[in-house]
Amino acid sequence: MDGNKNCTANYQLPSGTFSLTINVVGSGTVTTQDGSISCPGDCVGDYVQNTQARVIITSDASNSVTWGGDCGDLANARDFFLTMDRDLTCTATFDF
Repeated sequence: MDGNKNCTANYQLPSGTFSLTINVVGSGTVTTQDGSISCPGDCVGDYVQNTQARVIITSDASNSVTWGGDCGDLANARDFFLTMDRDLTCTATFDF
């Protein structure tokens, strides 16, 4: 080497991935906009940390739904977004 040299290193932390798990009780269907969940059937989807997962009830509008688990504060919501900042588990209970 013929003198002092400066070196800079740039690091980017990898984003985490979190799972959204949907449980369905009764006759109803829950999907996500990106298609990763269509439950019953495919009930778990993986999302990059801090992305938005759009959850949609695709059952007949006459079916009422109540949410439990991590979605328990959503009352009767049929279309909403979740920020994926941790693993989430939500239960949709359908009543006729």
